[in-house]
Amino acid sequence: MIKSSQNNVAVVAMNNAVQLQLYAYQALGEHTAQLAVVKEHQTFIRQVLLKEIEYKGKKHNAWSLISSSGKSGSIPKNFRTLPKKLISDCDAFLASGDLYSENLLEDN
Repeated sequence: MIKSSQNNVAVVAMNNAVQLQLYAYQALGEHTAQLAVVKEHQTFIRQVLLKEIEYKGKKHNAWSLISSSGKSGSIPKNFRTLPKKLISDCDAFLASGDLYSENLLEDN
């Protein structure tokens, strides 16, 4: 079983990896690659985390089961709403084109 501190390290590492990808593509002027990274994450969230699954005879989205499985003291306050917030941020980034991509990256 993975301990909570290991989960936190994994989340931080993943976040840093995605940010590094986005900043590198921005520095190289590869906006299309930036869009591809964001679209890939958006698709993962929609197809995996927000997927409706059956558990104990009831339907739930996968994220609600994930967010209810940890220790409440170690889960950030906005954890349950995180996928929908990320989808919204991805939508904004993808819709922005070149005009606002630097601002969106720097705000996070």
